[in-house]
Amino acid sequence: MSRRRIAVLAISVSALLALSACKQEAGPGPTAVADPRVAIFDAIAQSEAASGRAECYLRMSGKNTSELQRLHELFLFRKLQIARSLRESKQLNPEELARLEKLRADMVIGTQGIERQVDLTAGSMSAAQLQRAKSVCQPRG
Repeated sequence: MSRRRIAVLAISVSALLALSACKQEAGPGPTAVADPRVAIFDAIAQSEAASGRAECYLRMSGKNTSELQRLHELFLFRKLQIARSLRESKQLNPEELARLEKLRADMVIGTQGIERQVDLTAGSMSAAQLQRAKSVCQPRG
């Protein structure tokens, strides 16, 4: 496994651990859903899954994934920064809440763009490539 791939996996694990800690701090029940930190981490998790699907479909299609990998690493680093900053702040002021909502909305829009890339890639694949991708790659939702 390459150093770059190991670094990406380490960042992913760190982000997932931060997500888990944040969800535990929010506690059970309806307040957990209302916590903006949980909402942003859910958006991050959905984005992560979409990125993985996009990378898998590109790989199955035989296309170059190096640019996607570079963007994915930058995106993971940004997610980790968000996770760390959220974990450090216990109370969020209205300005931070507004920033979080914008980040969440940006993540959702980015995820939709990634899903469109998966659809475009799937549309350009041969029937055999598409069947293999569907059997290997993580399904949506």
